[in-house]
Amino acid sequence: MTMKVLVCLIALVATALMLLSLRQSRIAQVNRMSQVWTELEAHEQAWKRLRLALATAANPGTLRPAQATQVWSPAFNYTADAQPSE
Repeated sequence: MTMKVLVCLIALVATALMLLSLRQSRIAQVNRMSQVWTELEAHEQAWKRLRLALATAANPGTLRPAQATQVWSPAFNYTADAQPSE
Protein backbone atom coordinates (compact mmCIF):
# COMPACT_ATOMS: atom_id res chain seq x y z
CA MET A 1 0.00 0.00 0.00
CA THR A 2 2.77 2.43 0.87
CA MET A 3 4.45 1.64 -2.45
CA LYS A 4 1.29 2.67 -4.35
CA VAL A 5 1.10 5.93 -2.42
CA LEU A 6 4.77 6.60 -3.07
CA VAL A 7 4.37 5.93 -6.81
CA CYS A 8 1.31 8.21 -6.98
CA LEU A 9 3.18 10.93 -5.11
CA ILE A 10 6.18 10.65 -7.45
CA ALA A 11 3.87 10.79 -10.48
CA LEU A 12 2.12 13.85 -9.04
CA VAL A 13 5.43 15.62 -8.44
CA ALA A 14 6.67 14.74 -11.94
CA THR A 15 3.45 16.07 -13.48
CA ALA A 16 3.70 19.30 -11.47
CA LEU A 17 7.32 19.80 -12.56
CA MET A 18 6.40 19.23 -16.20
CA LEU A 19 3.55 21.73 -15.96
CA LEU A 20 5.85 24.31 -14.36
CA SER A 21 8.41 23.75 -17.10
CA LEU A 22 5.75 24.21 -19.80
CA ARG A 23 4.53 27.38 -18.09
CA GLN A 24 8.03 28.82 -17.97
CA SER A 25 8.64 28.04 -21.64
CA ARG A 26 5.31 29.65 -22.54
CA ILE A 27 6.21 32.78 -20.57
CA ALA A 28 9.60 32.93 -22.32
CA GLN A 29 7.93 32.55 -25.72
CA VAL A 30 5.41 35.30 -24.96
CA ASN A 31 8.23 37.59 -23.87
CA ARG A 32 10.12 36.94 -27.13
CA MET A 33 6.97 37.58 -29.15
CA SER A 34 6.37 40.82 -27.25
CA GLN A 35 9.90 42.02 -27.93
CA VAL A 36 9.60 41.17 -31.62
CA TRP A 37 6.22 42.93 -31.81
CA THR A 38 7.65 46.05 -30.18
CA GLU A 39 10.59 46.01 -32.59
CA LEU A 40 8.22 45.53 -35.53
CA GLU A 41 6.11 48.50 -34.44
CA ALA A 42 9.25 50.63 -34.11
CA HIS A 43 10.33 49.67 -37.62
CA GLU A 44 6.86 50.41 -38.94
CA GLN A 45 6.90 53.88 -37.34
CA ALA A 46 10.37 54.54 -38.76
CA TRP A 47 9.15 53.44 -42.21
CA LYS A 48 6.14 55.77 -41.97
CA ARG A 49 8.39 58.68 -40.94
CA LEU A 50 10.72 57.92 -43.85
CA ARG A 51 7.82 57.78 -46.32
CA LEU A 52 6.51 61.09 -44.98
CA ALA A 53 9.96 62.66 -45.26
CA LEU A 54 10.30 61.41 -48.84
CA ALA A 55 6.85 62.64 -49.78
CA THR A 56 7.58 66.02 -48.19
CA ALA A 57 10.90 66.28 -50.01
CA ALA A 58 9.32 65.29 -53.33
CA ASN A 59 6.41 67.73 -53.05
CA PRO A 60 7.30 70.53 -50.64
CA GLY A 61 4.22 72.48 -51.64
CA THR A 62 1.84 69.92 -50.18
CA LEU A 63 2.63 71.09 -46.66
CA ARG A 64 3.00 74.75 -47.60
CA PRO A 65 0.41 75.49 -50.30
CA ALA A 66 1.18 79.22 -50.32
CA GLN A 67 4.67 78.46 -51.62
CA ALA A 68 3.60 75.78 -54.06
CA THR A 69 4.58 76.28 -57.68
CA GLN A 70 2.35 73.49 -58.97
CA VAL A 71 -1.33 72.77 -58.51
CA TRP A 72 -2.11 69.30 -57.30
CA SER A 73 -5.39 67.49 -57.75
CA PRO A 74 -6.58 64.17 -56.38
CA ALA A 75 -5.98 61.10 -58.50
CA PHE A 76 -9.66 60.18 -58.30
CA ASN A 77 -12.57 62.54 -58.16
CA TYR A 78 -14.89 60.99 -55.61
CA THR A 79 -17.35 63.87 -55.75
CA ALA A 80 -18.07 63.51 -59.46
CA ASP A 81 -21.49 62.29 -60.51
CA ALA A 82 -21.12 58.55 -60.65
CA GLN A 83 -23.54 56.43 -62.60
CA PRO A 84 -24.80 53.53 -60.49
CA SER A 85 -24.07 50.17 -62.11
CA GLU A 86 -27.07 48.08 -62.95
